[in-house]
Amino acid sequence: MPRHVWARRFAMATTAAGVIAVVAAIALVLVNFTFTRQDDEAMRPTLESGSVLIVERIGPEEVRRGDLVLVNALTWSPDGYVVRRVLGTPGDQVKGDIVGGVSVNGTWVDEPYLYEGYIQKPYDVKIRPGRLFLLGDHRHIAVDSRSSTDGQPVTIPASQVRGRVVWTSHGRLGAGLPPTLRNARTLAAGGLTLTALGAALWSRPIKPTRHREGQNTPDAPPSAT
Repeated sequence: MPRHVWARRFAMATTAAGVIAVVAAIALVLVNFTFTRQDDEAMRPTLESGSVLIVERIGPEEVRRGDLVLVNALTWSPDGYVVRRVLGTPGDQVKGDIVGGVSVNGTWVDEPYLYEGYIQKPYDVKIRPGRLFLLGDHRHIAVDSRSSTDGQPVTIPASQVRGRVVWTSHGRLGAGLPPTLRNARTLAAGGLTLTALGAALWSRPIKPTRHREGQNTPDAPPSAT
């Protein structure tokens, strides 16, 4: 195969591989993550109002105590979706004292992320199967599991969780990117590199290989007379 033909094919293959890698990275992100915005002050100082959030899609069985979750809770927000922190999972006994302390199964929870200095009505609730106890970090103003029409704590079905917040544009989340998002970033970077390399090879002028003197060449067609 002539060298210039091989070079063009290699450039095309490199560019195609890069494009495929970038598309795969985008698909990986869209399948596993969603994007939203923090519209209220209920999670300050962890999440600032107006922050862009990356939310990892998870199932109800994947929710962990301490997670910041995006949950569908129409009773808490007219927009439906809010972000709150998981304090109680199924089977937990959650208690809150008047100065804002929270204990889970008899152990006080260390909450350095809280907006400090608030007073609340004490509560004591056993979390039923399939339910979650959620609180905001800015508990002066947060509408959460402490809020209900009859003054009793209210839990949210775990099935209403849409995902776990893994990144914020403004705030103090502090958690690193999850492995899936890191893999997508690496895949996209590799794809962009291949695409750029292929484009550079394609744009590079390549002269066709000339036949050396003495090398057999096809007979030239007879000239017209």
